[in-house]
Amino acid sequence: MEKLRQKAEVTVHVSGKDIFVEAQDENLYASIDALADKLDRQVLKHKEKKKDHAHEALKRQPVE
Repeated sequence: MEKLRQKAEVTVHVSGKDIFVEAQDENLYASIDALADKLDRQVLKHKEKKKDHAHEALKRQPVE
């Protein structure tokens, strides 16, 4: 007999992007916990990219 897999998924709309994350496990709570960890990493990655791009735009401005 095959065990059931519990799947959790979420889409978060952030400025300039939609972040989609999914996780599966035999235990629903473990699936949700893994989903939260993945989502946290993706949001931090997105924030770092936005921050880096803002600094690059400032660097490219002409100096008077």
